[in-house]
Amino acid sequence: MSAGIRDQGSGVREQNPGVSDQGSGARRQSGTRLLTPVTCLLIPVRWLLGRRGDLVWNTLVLITVLVPLAGLAIDVPRYFTLRTRLQLAADAAAEAAARSVDIPHFRNTGEVRLAGDAYGNAAAEFARATSDLAGRGYAPSLGAIAVDEGSDTVTVHASGTTQIFFALSPRFTVPVVAESRFRMDQR
Repeated sequence: MSAGIRDQGSGVREQNPGVSDQGSGARRQSGTRLLTPVTCLLIPVRWLLGRRGDLVWNTLVLITVLVPLAGLAIDVPRYFTLRTRLQLAADAAAEAAARSVDIPHFRNTGEVRLAGDAYGNAAAEFARATSDLAGRGYAPSLGAIAVDEGSDTVTVHASGTTQIFFALSPRFTVPVVAESRFRMDQR
């Protein structure tokens, strides 16, 4: 009889290849095992734990460890690029806003405030500095501009949103703050 699987009515027997079936089918022969529901469930476990299942474990390691690491190797530099570019743009906007301090109003009242076009000037500088970020999947935005009269500074808040991990994660925001000093001659 050739090696393979045979049915004897009482159950299915599996015979290992290369082992001949000599003798009657009534008794269990060496090299054969009875396939029951339990042994059918254990076959995949044996396959996974044996040498033949090494490819499965290697694939699992690749998928669960190396693919996320590759995603982080791409996304971490994207995060720092966004943060650096936003910081440069916020610095430019703060400088533009500091140049827009309303000097005639300060001379008349002693109060520091920004001129009417200060936000427009800051927004134009911010837009110029971040013009190419939108095409790369970032969403930069200019936030509030505040004047601190006591320390003679203009503070600009900006942020940008992006996605990491192959755009599978939710969008997250990268906030930046920039300050620019201005000097008034008289108080």
